[in-house]
Amino acid sequence: MQIGIIRGSFNPPNYGHIFAALYAAKTYSLDSLFICPIYKNPTDHVLESWDNRVSMIRMAYQGIPMCKIDTTDETNKSGACLDFIKNTKQTLQKASLVLFSGIEKELDKEIDHNEEELLKLCSIIPLFKDTNDKYDLKNYSDKRIKKLIGKEKWDSLAKMLPVSIIKFIQSHNMYMKEEELVVSTPTKKK
Repeated sequence: MQIGIIRGSFNPPNYGHIFAALYAAKTYSLDSLFICPIYKNPTDHVLESWDNRVSMIRMAYQGIPMCKIDTTDETNKSGACLDFIKNTKQTLQKASLVLFSGIEKELDKEIDHNEEELLKLCSIIPLFKDTNDKYDLKNYSDKRIKKLIGKEKWDSLAKMLPVSIIKFIQSHNMYMKEEELVVSTPTKKK
């Protein structure tokens, strides 16, 4: 059994994340593709609440049967990719794991830093590196998206986010405040 893994903050999930999953599913022989939000950002960048991000991820990947939303990172105290992969490998001992990189710059740095250890546990496949095609994920930068949300540029955002996610962001008044750009660690809803 071969399982693909796409990790990210999904803060918010956007078409770049969705294109990456569709590309990975179509290009590689996978039995399943796990979409794995990080609970704690190792770089301490501000993350929207866990529950809101998971809700948006479910909306983003609804209708893509191969994609399974994996929320086990909620118990990963370090937030580190290596710890997540170790735990996943322990749980799915007989599975061959494929970690896709190229989704988020900060996570790629972590993957590069731990590459030797990670390669003992899984394959690493970079997506969309050095390409000039329409799937260039730089077009879907979360900073750029949050800036557009702050300016309420909903028409521009419709090219970057599914409508259901835009409506969710609007109804929950997310990413609209200046203080949301300050560094903090996530808090879990009680």
